[in-house]
Amino acid sequence: MKNILITGGLGFIGAALTKRLHNKYPEYKLIIVDNNKDQHRLDEIKKSIKLYSYDICDQRLIDKLFDLYAFDGVFHLASRKPKVNEEYKETQFIKTNIVGTSIILNNCVKHKSRILYTSNTEVYGSLDMDKRTHLYETNCYHPSTPYAASKAAADHLITSYHEKYGLDTLITNISNTYGPDQDNEDFVYIIINCLLNNKSVPVYGTGENVRDWVYVDDVIDMLDLAYHKGISGENYNAGGGELNEFTNIELINQISRGITNILNGEPSQHRLINHLSDIGGHDLRHSVNYDKSILRLRWKPKTHIEMGINETIKWHMNKDGINNSI
Repeated sequence: MKNILITGGLGFIGAALTKRLHNKYPEYKLIIVDNNKDQHRLDEIKKSIKLYSYDICDQRLIDKLFDLYAFDGVFHLASRKPKVNEEYKETQFIKTNIVGTSIILNNCVKHKSRILYTSNTEVYGSLDMDKRTHLYETNCYHPSTPYAASKAAADHLITSYHEKYGLDTLITNISNTYGPDQDNEDFVYIIINCLLNNKSVPVYGTGENVRDWVYVDDVIDMLDLAYHKGISGENYNAGGGELNEFTNIELINQISRGITNILNGEPSQHRLINHLSDIGGHDLRHSVNYDKSILRLRWKPKTHIEMGINETIKWHMNKDGINNSI
């Protein structure tokens, strides 16, 4: 039996990963650390895992937990993101993303734990609108917001622990993730909620900012493969690819078509977009290259945006008790 720690295991991606590991690796004893009080995502397996409502910044408790379980492996997903445009009002996200990560790393060194850290592609900064340009693992980091800078700092910390202490580390830089059970502040959730309730969709700036979108099941495939097959000290990108790359306006239209189809051709009554003043640090374009993940991990996204969006809409409608007549 191997003891595996998952920080942030109650979150959108963390819970999906926990369920995957539980179902696929019966030899793993899963221990979850998350100070989120909402545990609904893991209700079905709650009796089979150990859950600790700890803050990863509480060094005394984290030290005791590592001493108790001497973890063989760590999936470090715990992270904190401030409200949009309000990063200057708080420092907790700096503490969680940097200090909390250092506490986890120190314990991994002590217990020789393999650690996979889930970062994002915001650390790379923005691309121009030339579709021939992409974000590679070798790109220099150029974060545009304090939040992205805190994630970049954590990436650098992890790399430095590998270099100085020989710690067995892996970093995955994940693009914009969506799917069933997503958080209500996620953009896809907001769009679906607005369209189903005939509200205007808030969009910063012109709506021409481009992102590539990757379905949550594909992300979990990636994390599974990276941990079990990745080379220590390496980082791997995961994204949706060019077929899943859209401006924000195109994404809204894609979701609107999906809702119309699921409602058996009943057109969405909502067509309004509420353009808000753009915010500083709003990257123009993200487009992730994941050739390295294909070559080294045999990973690539399987889910086209149309299928993934439809599954997400159906989950949303079921959650809200909306009859889709399917």
